[in-house]
Amino acid sequence: KGLNGEEVILFNVCAGLEPGQSLDEKLASRMRKLDAEKIRMINNASDWLLHYLPHTLVKINRVSFGLLNDEWIAEASGNDVYLSRSRLLLAVPYLGKDMPSRSSEFSHPDIQIGLTVLAYAYSGLRWSDFSRLITELRLALLRESGPMKKRPSSLLYND
Repeated sequence: KGLNGEEVILFNVCAGLEPGQSLDEKLASRMRKLDAEKIRMINNASDWLLHYLPHTLVKINRVSFGLLNDEWIAEASGNDVYLSRSRLLLAVPYLGKDMPSRSSEFSHPDIQIGLTVLAYAYSGLRWSDFSRLITELRLALLRESGPMKKRPSSLLYND
């Protein structure tokens, strides 16, 4: 049996224990029985709570990170600047207020994911993202079979 919610929280609290402090023996014995995948998931959650989340939350949107806006993308494309797909869709480092770095990307994937989630939460979808999303949803609808109103894409759109 896996850990319950309280035990996962306790594990994450205990991950920050100082040397010499002990982990509750009952919890430790249950943790020894977990398979490797569950332990990796708990460790990843612990890393997020103790390290990545605090690091990402102190960053300021559109000052130290953000999404490339449509105008910047159009300007870069007009100057024959290569923009990788990841730079178009994920958060990128900023050099200052509304000044995205020309070519840098975040090196740690967890940080990049966290900052991307925050960037979309703060800024919302760009018009180009919304347009692409609706186009893909429409194409998926056309590929699906069955009554139009019961197709998965139609149900997703109506939600």
